[in-house]
Amino acid sequence: FIPHIPRRRADQARNGVLFHELRHIQAHHRLLVVEQKFGERAAIGTSFQGAGLVMIDHALKAGLKFPIFTIDTNLLFPETYELKAKLEAHWGITIEALLPEQTVEQQAAEYGAELWKKAPDVCCTLRKVVPLQKKLSQHAVWITGLRRQQSDTREGAQILELYHYDVLRDLYILKANPMAPWKRDAVWDYIKANGIP
Repeated sequence: FIPHIPRRRADQARNGVLFHELRHIQAHHRLLVVEQKFGERAAIGTSFQGAGLVMIDHALKAGLKFPIFTIDTNLLFPETYELKAKLEAHWGITIEALLPEQTVEQQAAEYGAELWKKAPDVCCTLRKVVPLQKKLSQHAVWITGLRRQQSDTREGAQILELYHYDVLRDLYILKANPMAPWKRDAVWDYIKANGIP
C-alpha cells in the first residue's frame, strides 16, 4: 500500500531540501535523486512526446527501474501504437498501457456511440482521467516530460511541484518535471544523436 501524500508533507518536500536539490542539477541527476528518495514509488508517465522520450532514455541509461506507463484510450492513432512498439523494442522494456474500465463498444452501449463528439469532457474523464487517477494513487511521485517552453500554461512549471490529481477525494502527488528547462532544439538533438525512434 502506497500512502497518499498529504498536502502539508508534500509542501514541505517541495519547499525543502529536495526541491532545492533538484533545481540545481541536470535532468539525469534529478532522476537519480528521485529514485534514491522514492524508488518504485515514483513512476514515469509518457505520451511519447520528445522530452519524455529523452527522460526515459536518461533513466534507462542510468539503470533506473522506474515503472513507465502511458494512457491508452483504445482510440489512439495506429501510428501511436507503432511508435510504442518501436520504443519498447529499442529499449527492451514494456510500457504499461493504462486502459479505461470499458471498451469503446461497452461505452457506446451505455452512453451512445461516439461519446467523444457528444460529451467530450465525460469521454475524457472515463478514458483518460479515471485510469490516470488509479495509477497515481499507487505512487508518491509522477515523473513527466513536461517542458516550460511547450506552452504559455507550462511556463511556470517547477522541477518538483504538488499536483492535485483527484479533486473529489482531495488527493495529491508530487509531480517531477526533470525536463522543464530543456529547449526544443536540445530535445531533438538528443533524440537524433541517440537513435531514439
